[in-house]
Amino acid sequence: MDDGSPPRDNWTHAYDFSGATRAWLQKDEFDGPMRGAIVAAIPEGAIHGFNIVGDRVWVCVSAPGDTEEVIREARRALGR
Repeated sequence: MDDGSPPRDNWTHAYDFSGATRAWLQKDEFDGPMRGAIVAAIPEGAIHGFNIVGDRVWVCVSAPGDTEEVIREARRALGR
């Protein structure tokens, strides 16, 4: 069952992603400009992670950030 939380592996256990959700992007959308725009949209104090799974990429942003809002802001910044 996929509840939207980040996958549980050694990397996610090293950081506190409590309450964080992940969002999926198509790998084609996750280009250099999008990565930069996502990082620029992450609020101070939040941690983030990316992981490529086949032709998709999950993005996760911890509190005080919001994953969906960070992606919306990144898309707005790039005019997408």
